[in-house]
Amino acid sequence: MNYKKIIAGIMCLCISLPTVSQVLKPVGGVFALDPDPNQDNNEYYPVQTGENFVYRNYGDRIEIVAIFTDIDGELVIPDSVDGVPVKVAGKNAFAGNQKITSIVLPDSITKIYEGAFLGDTALESVKLPSGITEIPDECFQNCMSLKEIDIPETVESIGLRAFCNCTALKSVKIPDSVTTFDGQVFDSCRNLTEVNIPSGISEIPEGFLNYSGVKEIVIPSNVTKICTNALPSELERLTVINSDCQIDDTNYMFGISKNKCVIVAPKGSRMLEFAESFGFDSELLPGTMCEPVLKGDSNNDGDFGVADLVSLESYILKNQDITAPELADMNGDGSVDVFDLTLMRKSLIDSEDFTPAPMSINLSNTVTEGVVPTEIQGREPDSEFVLAQTDFSLNLLKQTADSSENVFISPYSAMQALAMTANGADGETKSQMEKVLGGLDVEKLNEYLYTQRISQPNKKYCSLKTYNSIWTLNDTERINVHDDFVRRNRAYYGADIFLADFDETTVKDINNWVKAKTDGMIPKTIEELSPESVMCLINTVLFDAKWQEQYYTSSVEEGDFTSSDGTVRKAEMMYSKEKYYLTGENAVGMYKLYEGEKYAFVGILPDEGISAEEYINSLTPESLNKMLSEKKTADAVYCTLPKFTVEYDNELSDELKAMGMTDAFNPYADFSAMADTDTGMLFINKVIHKTKIELCESGTKAAAVTSVMMNAGASVAETVVHINLNRPFVYAIVDTETNIPVFMGTLNDIPE
Repeated sequence: MNYKKIIAGIMCLCISLPTVSQVLKPVGGVFALDPDPNQDNNEYYPVQTGENFVYRNYGDRIEIVAIFTDIDGELVIPDSVDGVPVKVAGKNAFAGNQKITSIVLPDSITKIYEGAFLGDTALESVKLPSGITEIPDECFQNCMSLKEIDIPETVESIGLRAFCNCTALKSVKIPDSVTTFDGQVFDSCRNLTEVNIPSGISEIPEGFLNYSGVKEIVIPSNVTKICTNALPSELERLTVINSDCQIDDTNYMFGISKNKCVIVAPKGSRMLEFAESFGFDSELLPGTMCEPVLKGDSNNDGDFGVADLVSLESYILKNQDITAPELADMNGDGSVDVFDLTLMRKSLIDSEDFTPAPMSINLSNTVTEGVVPTEIQGREPDSEFVLAQTDFSLNLLKQTADSSENVFISPYSAMQALAMTANGADGETKSQMEKVLGGLDVEKLNEYLYTQRISQPNKKYCSLKTYNSIWTLNDTERINVHDDFVRRNRAYYGADIFLADFDETTVKDINNWVKAKTDGMIPKTIEELSPESVMCLINTVLFDAKWQEQYYTSSVEEGDFTSSDGTVRKAEMMYSKEKYYLTGENAVGMYKLYEGEKYAFVGILPDEGISAEEYINSLTPESLNKMLSEKKTADAVYCTLPKFTVEYDNELSDELKAMGMTDAFNPYADFSAMADTDTGMLFINKVIHKTKIELCESGTKAAAVTSVMMNAGASVAETVVHINLNRPFVYAIVDTETNIPVFMGTLNDIPE
């Protein structure tokens, strides 16, 4: 080994890094450093050398303390030296080098001290260890060639000036594990254009993006404060989700031009007040899923009511997700608990509109004495189930499609409600229902639908929530519900069972339940209950998902949409470049994934001269499934999609009869497996179906409710594809694993 080179290297290191406090001194023929101020002992440890670095051996760990100044190109640090793991990158350990372009650190390193890479002006990339929890102060300051950095998902804090003056850095993805920023993290990163704010951060610190090149930034709902000089002076669009987020206005937005920057925030928010006070242009957040919030509005639907109480109860008692926990903090103590639940209940009871939700009956009561949920097994979806569901979905859309209006249905919701009902049918009534519901016997259908229901995602960025309930008249002389019917629907569909008086209070209770389960999107499902009504079976579905690739503000422009009657209307059109597209006979379609890739939005555009209704009637379950299953890729798929909100309301009795389910609506229908009644009759009076969809830049929110009203009395090569959805089209939200539509509809006109 060339000891002269080693000694010279160490001497040069001491000269080039005068900030390092350790002083080299001879000890027994080798060198030693003064005690590391970061270590908790005061022993002297000998300096030793690797191939191109200097280290100290503490016996149980190796600390890299310096590197030789003549190293260039790539530097790879081993995971151990003489069998001892390399665990620490010391203060200024790699700092001041002008030649190294790449450094690879082993995953054995768990601690990096401040200034580790300070002033490495040639450094372009670093592989950081996967187990570190901190990027310390000035870690990469003045690394002016650093082009990319992958921050491990174990990192919890990023220190003062950690990436300051990294002028070549263009994009940074910060994991949600980060909960603490110190000041000036990206100060003077002039070419930085993309950076995200993680969900665990509550404050944007002083100088965070000062003099950076970021022009658009979204401040998420977890952030409550933006400090002095935190934002770049060239900012053009500032989106703030949290209504209570405040900004330090002592320096008047710190040089940001009020003629250039637009502030986007919820109605009534502090940021909009700031914009008005200081003359900034402002916009409201698009879509009601991003709209203003109220104290107690735990589901963030812009309304404070019983839905929020149900949401908070589920959060506390069942550990289910809650949309806006910060708004559920009724007493403002920083935590969401039973005290907030008590305050919320009191606030609602004191208001005029509150009606307590009905209590679910126990299975040991008079109606269902001795009934326990059946132990069941599901059935994985196969081609038989997929085609059966597609057949039902397509037939229902064909029956409801109307060229003169927008239609939006949830075949999945209708299937859940009708399958529960079919569990009480027998004889020819049951056979007809099974045929209409895709041709599967109800026992097998239960197993398929159970697996489909429990496998739905429930993530913040993508969720599909299914709820079922059965409301029965609290009068055993008029109706005596059978145990097996309750057992099946409790087991396969998770149905809540309610006893009720079927009066005006019950109407209000049912509507409150629906409103709660649809996050307020569908506030009312029924207007009244007839004197003959003895049971109501209800399903609700709530879909809420963000696009995998969201639309930027610059991607939205006003355009023309030609409605089915030829009227040309102005619409907000969203433009995007996609990866996938669909083709079929007489149509092309866009295929846009939601976050998590479990669901996708499909927009199918019929050829010119073919209406959406005509196209639907030409489809078969096989052709629709083939189109959805065989999505194609192209180098560029340019799509145009209008923003829209559609509400739809239909009573499906005529449609279901036309599909072949006639006996179920006949006073002499056979629902003998469901219950016995005083009249000897039990039949479907109405099937009420209501839906709503909101589609905007950030994603899609859709809800559906299906209510089955039971009566006991008389009644009745480089390729480029352009898909411009600027005229009537068919659309769907589909399960990407099975290609089964959850929602389907036609957009014949842009709603005003």
